[in-house]
Amino acid sequence: MENYLPGYKAGGPLSSIINLIDGLSTEYNFKVLASDRDFGDTQVYPNITTNVWTKKDNYEMCYLASGKRKIFNVIKLANKANADILYVQSFFSPVFSIAIVVATKFGFVKAPNLIIAPRGEAFEGALKIKPLKKNLYRKFAKILGLFKKVRWHASTELEKKAINTNFKIPEEHIYVALNMPKKRTSVPIPVLEESASNVLKLTYVSRISPIKNIGFTLDVLKEVSADVQYDIYGPIEDKALWKECLMKISQLPGNITVEYKGTIPKHEVGPTFAKYDLMFLPTFTENYGHAIVESLLVGTPVLISNNTPWKKLEQKDLGWDISLEDKKAYVQAIEKTSKLSADEKKQKRVRIVKEFGDILYDSETIEATRRLLQFS
Repeated sequence: MENYLPGYKAGGPLSSIINLIDGLSTEYNFKVLASDRDFGDTQVYPNITTNVWTKKDNYEMCYLASGKRKIFNVIKLANKANADILYVQSFFSPVFSIAIVVATKFGFVKAPNLIIAPRGEAFEGALKIKPLKKNLYRKFAKILGLFKKVRWHASTELEKKAINTNFKIPEEHIYVALNMPKKRTSVPIPVLEESASNVLKLTYVSRISPIKNIGFTLDVLKEVSADVQYDIYGPIEDKALWKECLMKISQLPGNITVEYKGTIPKHEVGPTFAKYDLMFLPTFTENYGHAIVESLLVGTPVLISNNTPWKKLEQKDLGWDISLEDKKAYVQAIEKTSKLSADEKKQKRVRIVKEFGDILYDSETIEATRRLLQFS
């Protein structure tokens, strides 16, 4: 995969693998091949050894140096892992997906079983970003028959449909397994500090990327009459997009305050969400949505699009999932939240922690992942 620990800027795909390893490390020997630096960074992780397999707590790690990102080095390191299953995270990553898939297809990488987890890349919204290269690779892959013996990991039935439709993969080769959550722990219910100013505290914790649709959040806030503090966390992946956002921020009315807070490490994500009244992420598409999960686990309701697996949130008192065509409904959800008293917010937070925990930690989630990894 592109990025792994000690990195934290890669978002959901990173969390997916961390949780998978933590959840099943007593049953499988995991080995991770990844970049020697965090997402978007030029600096190498401190105190690491590159291009060799090294034992960690519950897995083995190999950091691929930037200058060694040649297909022959990838093949060599992949073969040294001596794996029964290759689990490739991403469909379009040149080094950590395409090179490995091609090498496996033609026998240069000796692994009997291959799984690809596209992590939302099969959805229409994702395919519209840099479409030329993606379309060329899809045609190239079809001509070479790269995926005839590949198993696909879809996080939801919706993603299975997207893989089937847009990548032309037969349904019987696609396994649905909801991403494993992080290990369940007993934590106290977070309580927001009461604010004398009565300002509604909203947050966005994700990459600054077109797929996350952050510009829409600013368009919505422009029409909100309540006093709002909107704090943005996450790496700026698309500088041109962020420049557009800064322009929109400068045009917001005086009752809306927006501040960019930079990036935060993974262990601070939950505690950060706990400081806010509402998480606002109207993403174009999401195959899982780790930020959504992290928010709900600490009791912070979410305001998201209906393009994620998390549906009927208002009925469950977990927040809202709203069509991007209905901007007015987003405005109304924010206005409604702004009118809650401190006691109502506290009671809501307690309910969310309990009810969402019961939904998330379903034993079927682990069993589905075991079936994905089981080859006869």
